[in-house]
Amino acid sequence: MVMQASRNGYFFVLDRTNGKNLLTAPFGPVNWALGVDKEGRPIPDPKKEPAPDGRLIAPDEGGLTNYRSLAFDAKTGLFIVDAHPSFSLYFRQACGWRLRLGRRGLRTLGQRHP
Repeated sequence: MVMQASRNGYFFVLDRTNGKNLLTAPFGPVNWALGVDKEGRPIPDPKKEPAPDGRLIAPDEGGLTNYRSLAFDAKTGLFIVDAHPSFSLYFRQACGWRLRLGRRGLRTLGQRHP
């Protein structure tokens, strides 16, 4: 088995011999997905796409977990995950800014277009 606690808030268990999904389950607050499909992949919720009036999404861009590895406690049979439940508001709007390529590559974010 291969197990991963992902930043997207889902815990994945795969068969290491063929890559098939054995389990996909949230391990904290997750509202950006409707659930998982028959292959264990999260199904994005179109209602959670950023919008002009904002959408509250969990987890935020920092993720429910990050680079720390999960641990297994053989005594209790539990996996231990460093999780940080978090929510953020995401907005979609025209920003009015254009990226400009400078002599040393992308170095300016500041030219407003008319």
